Amino acid sequence: GIYSNGILAVSFNDSDVVFNSDVNIEDNLDVDGTLNVDGATTLNGAVTLGNATGDDITITGYVASNVVPKTDNTYNLGSSAKEWKHGYFDGTVFADNLDGDSGTIANFNFNASTMSNGSGDINLDADGDIALDVDGDDIYFKQAGTTKLTWNLGTNQEVDVSGNFI
Repeated sequence: GIYSNGILAVSFNDSDVVFNSDVNIEDNLDVDGTLNVDGATTLNGAVTLGNATGDDITITGYVASNVVPKTDNTYNLGSSAKEWKHGYFDGTVFADNLDGDSGTIANFNFNASTMSNGSGDINLDADGDIALDVDGDDIYFKQAGTTKLTWNLGTNQEVDVSGNFI
């Protein structure tokens, strides 16, 4: 072994080197094999995990802090070719734009008080009643390029399928 002031500082066991106290490296440390660290580890400064898209990064423990991008509106979580499978959130999700292709949101665009679908029909399918709760007096059904068909909720007028009042 190697002693410092009469204290064993370094010992050699088979092909291993065992340091019996702190090790300070004043320059670079290159490890060409596997680096195993037991105990808490602090990595200060810029940290790069992997140097190629073929490198796998596995997080087995729990993330115990916020994950915040360095620059606003710059980085993505996933991509169109590499999507995350599910997202679980218990709270509010804030987004400037929400674009989804699931049956829950489908092709609807919600903006202020307007719901629109520029790619086709909007079908409301319910096993029970569909209730429109409006605070105004009228509900308007309108087809583009034609006159609108109006039901006035303040009267008992009925309209046939051609739009004629009965």
